[in-house]
Amino acid sequence: MFQEIAPHKFDNTYNYQRPPHPGDIITAFTRQGVLKTPHGDFYRFSDLGSIPQAGFTHLFAVGSIAIYCCEAELLLSLRPDAVALPLNKLRTYQPQWLAFAVATASHLAHWYRTNRYCGACAASMQPSPKERALICSACGYTVYPRISPAVIVAIQSEGRLLLTHNPGLPPSVRWALVAGYVEIGETPEDTIHREVSEEVGLKVKNLRYVRSQPWPFTQSLLLGYAAELDGPDTIKIDGIELDEAQWFKRQDLPPIPNTVTLTNTLITAFKNRTLC
Repeated sequence: MFQEIAPHKFDNTYNYQRPPHPGDIITAFTRQGVLKTPHGDFYRFSDLGSIPQAGFTHLFAVGSIAIYCCEAELLLSLRPDAVALPLNKLRTYQPQWLAFAVATASHLAHWYRTNRYCGACAASMQPSPKERALICSACGYTVYPRISPAVIVAIQSEGRLLLTHNPGLPPSVRWALVAGYVEIGETPEDTIHREVSEEVGLKVKNLRYVRSQPWPFTQSLLLGYAAELDGPDTIKIDGIELDEAQWFKRQDLPPIPNTVTLTNTLITAFKNRTLC
């Protein structure tokens, strides 16, 4: 899956005071995506010339390489030939460890960009010297990176799997699974029952947790489950989030894209009879 980058190791240690080294990767984001060189590589600190180290925020490291972010305006002033790569292209970008690093950087860069001022008193926010947090310079209000839990469920019935289509997904994603965000006061299991009822008008039972996946594109933590149909199999799509849903026998599954998503992992496990 997307986070599986072995033998590289993701190091999420908070090291805000660390200055960038020549080989460290510098990321900057615009509405069009992440800035990179015209030749396809991401910028290293050594690519930016002899410049002050201020303006570059340490995010995390992958092995010995630290990942930083800076304002797009700063990077463009230093490298006006930079071009933007849409973030959804990172799903298939190689090497995978670098795609994961840049996507995760986009998660943190978005958090820094959208929390410059205190939501309680509007004073400026400052990085904590001790942990990954922003602290209000006036009232002390503290915010942490937002991570939204969401569920994905593979619903099975008599050797069939329920696949759905959401018109809001990228064109390359033809079929997916029932999914949704955990709401206030819900457990992930509560969310599954609610989302399945709302989106396809079904009931499920025997929920079993399979595995999880950080998904930086939506600042989410995805929780994957398997479940069994409980009752009639007549589908009633909501017509809002979904525009199509069908039962597929194992031998009739549509082609599964070679992606790094939890959805793909669950569908493949069903196809291979390894879905618990």
